[in-house]
Amino acid sequence: MFRRKIDRILSEGEGKQLAWLAGLALALFLVLVLLGSFWALGWTEILNLYLDPGSYPLEAKQGSQGSLNFFSLLIAFGGILVLNALTVSAFSNVFDNISEKYRKGERRYKLKNHILILGGGQQLLDMLKALRVSPDFDGKDIVVMTSSDVEVLRDKIETAIDDKRFCSRVIWYRGERDNEDDLRSACVPAASRIYLIGEDDEEAHDSVSVSATGLLRALCAGDGPAIPCFVTLEMHSSMDVFNYLPAEKGSRLQVEIINAS
Repeated sequence: MFRRKIDRILSEGEGKQLAWLAGLALALFLVLVLLGSFWALGWTEILNLYLDPGSYPLEAKQGSQGSLNFFSLLIAFGGILVLNALTVSAFSNVFDNISEKYRKGERRYKLKNHILILGGGQQLLDMLKALRVSPDFDGKDIVVMTSSDVEVLRDKIETAIDDKRFCSRVIWYRGERDNEDDLRSACVPAASRIYLIGEDDEEAHDSVSVSATGLLRALCAGDGPAIPCFVTLEMHSSMDVFNYLPAEKGSRLQVEIINAS
């Protein structure tokens, strides 16, 4: 169980891995200080060897005993192993972990006054092209949250648009539009406008979008500017059902229904 826990910590990267590395480095240093007391080595001498293994020959000459020289070599080797090799490995894993999360749409950011698009359906490409040429949205961040494969969809969109500057403004999130936690992570109350388009080939496209609209209304409750929200529904009957839903009192969300058919 302990081994599995250590493996999980080392594979997680980011803060936990760095904290584990710092704890390991400190623990090893304290053990070396304790052992150094047998040879009357001060903690400053041990720290010097620990942080700078290259000073080993100089420090070793200060002791006449072979065991002391061996202990000095052990300190230097510990410094090389923990502070050099493991540190490089830890930071490398951190950056790899961040990069992988970004590619998969798992990274989250604090955003404000952004455009939020919920869904990666066929309307997405035309919508992004329209936002690209509209002066009203110039410079604004655009968040696309989709339940589909982010890497595949991003490559498809960026190839079709072929505008590196504009594509750098598009932030990709992996998430469900009817999941409250996912919506919160997209900073819904701080968005300037929301497009709820859904995904392609969904069996319950309209019901999921109606449910998502209810969550959006609740999240946008309170004081502040109105947030236009354009909801795409596929069936006329869904529009009738939507009109009978009770409105969220005090919500800033201004919903407009768009029929996709």
